Amino acid sequence: MKSATKPVPHFALPPRHVAVATDLSKGSRDAEIAAIQIAKRFGAKLTFVSIDPTFIYHAELLASSGGLASPSFDPERQARYLARRADELRAHVLPLAEGFPFEVLCESGDPSLSLLAWLQSSDVPVADLLVLGRKKRGPLESFFLGSTATNVLEEARIPVVLVPENSLSPGVFSARDVVLATDLVTTDLRPSEAAAAFARAWEGGVTLVHAFEAQDYRPLPPEFLASEDLYHELTSLILNATKVKKEHLVRDAHALKARTGVPTEAKLLEGEAKETLLAYVKKANASLLVLGRFTRTGGLGAWFLGSTARTLAMHASCPVLIVPHD
Repeated sequence: MKSATKPVPHFALPPRHVAVATDLSKGSRDAEIAAIQIAKRFGAKLTFVSIDPTFIYHAELLASSGGLASPSFDPERQARYLARRADELRAHVLPLAEGFPFEVLCESGDPSLSLLAWLQSSDVPVADLLVLGRKKRGPLESFFLGSTATNVLEEARIPVVLVPENSLSPGVFSARDVVLATDLVTTDLRPSEAAAAFARAWEGGVTLVHAFEAQDYRPLPPEFLASEDLYHELTSLILNATKVKKEHLVRDAHALKARTGVPTEAKLLEGEAKETLLAYVKKANASLLVLGRFTRTGGLGAWFLGSTARTLAMHASCPVLIVPHD
């Protein structure tokens, strides 16, 4: 039996259609502002999406309390409720949009499942970019309706911008100083193309960053290799890992600049990847952090650099753009 394979991601760069998921809360405010400004900058279509879980949660509550096994609701009443929600959403967005055209979509259902179903309702996703808000996390709370953002980030076939609450100051989204994290291994160009597209739109530049722990590069015992010559060759290479990585990073930065015309520089950092990258983004006052994410096949998947990208997406001080690739 062949394993199920996700379709190859299809999305336009620069984006032609920007969607933003909102629950109209304070935590979604910066995401809404960022989406409007991104759509304006790229001249893209803009859609505000609100997935209301009220009926779903009421159904679960009734079932769990020994009530109706399969509770149902009056379709007309549900339609009127969603129409009111759509009116509320339009009224909420109008002063923010400042005359920029937008559409609204209000549905009832599980937030992450319904959002993904809408985005991926055809072979070609209906939007090229999704913007989500990331609420401040406490011991009893999580961001954007619990696990919704996590599910969407892992499953979406289009780039996702995750905007931390209160990260836009003074209410302005910018991509003048873009940091692109790289593992120096992945050859897919889509993350770098996305970073360049955003930097170009804001007349900024890209810093290509790689973080590694130098102490992890130690010589292997001779008995693990086929010959003494190979041992000495590999040992020399490992001992010069910093130099080799720096050359590789600079070469990639030059290639990105030559390909896109966007000013690009290289920055090699030593230290544990998660902590080092988070500290660098904050110290450099980066406008946008860009990460790549592997698409998933056969029910198995991986984030770029394992848990590193997940940590960066959830804790970076600036908005994070996650770009799927193969």
